[in-house]
Amino acid sequence: MDSFAVDYMPYSSLVGTLKEICGLSYKDIIEKKFDSVEDAGAFYHGYSRAVGFGVRLSNKKHDNEGRITSRVLVCEKEGFRHKKYMCNTNSKRRPRLQTRVGCKARFSISLDRDTNKYIVRAFEENHCHELATFREVAWVRSHRNIDAKDLSQIDVMGNCCIGPCLTYEYMVNQKGGYSKIGFIQKDMYNRIDAKRRDKAFESNSHVALMYLQLKVNS
Repeated sequence: MDSFAVDYMPYSSLVGTLKEICGLSYKDIIEKKFDSVEDAGAFYHGYSRAVGFGVRLSNKKHDNEGRITSRVLVCEKEGFRHKKYMCNTNSKRRPRLQTRVGCKARFSISLDRDTNKYIVRAFEENHCHELATFREVAWVRSHRNIDAKDLSQIDVMGNCCIGPCLTYEYMVNQKGGYSKIGFIQKDMYNRIDAKRRDKAFESNSHVALMYLQLKVNS
């Protein structure tokens, strides 16, 4: 499943609270209350970044009104890859590296309707794999993010005919190093390609509408 994307703590803020977050125990987290699902997700996302692992959404439940009543976040290495992807001899693509190792770390919240708060009902802090260091965790998928300011700068430099490779290296130097930029070069290429596809779709849609309008008027 897709990684659980939230507005995580800025790099500078995270450094200031690293020791505090890493010092949290099971008792500190279990039964902890949050005002919203987003607050709970941001907390666990920050916790995972400080400890050194990635997060993804496992499952969630809604009530009849569409409100989220429970959500489970797990370590990105939870479970195992499905066998059909491991033994597919017909695929032309090279199989991806095995990244799931059955990790049991999880963070589960549910809605308490009496207090209208989300409460941590289950929390497993132990991992069965090596954790990333503070410098390495910046490259973990769920902690990579291109914010609006970075996207704007990428667009401006692209409009000035500066290639993606040079743009990325410039931004790395601007932010003070690879560990502080918050995303990898492939993430930037993916966003550029996505924007190009969106523009192409809008252009094709506009042409199609003009054609239909001409057919109606003729």
